[in-house]
Amino acid sequence: MVASDESQVLGCSYFFPTDKVEYDVEVFLWVRESEVANDLCGVLFEVVQRWLTSHWPFDDPAYLGRKISWEHWNSLPEK
Repeated sequence: MVASDESQVLGCSYFFPTDKVEYDVEVFLWVRESEVANDLCGVLFEVVQRWLTSHWPFDDPAYLGRKISWEHWNSLPEK
């Protein structure tokens, strides 16, 4: 995600394959600290969720630290 004038990157998303049971991809997001107050993180999260649902073949994405706690994630066995 870049600023409308393309002067800086405001945030990004990453997708990694996973070996954890119950999930088929790990999803990570970040936004610049300056954009947190503007809720850009929430906006990016909503957009990424819709995009994955409509355009990618993942059945069970893991949104670590958002929809699944790190504690639960770390306790899951591997496939």
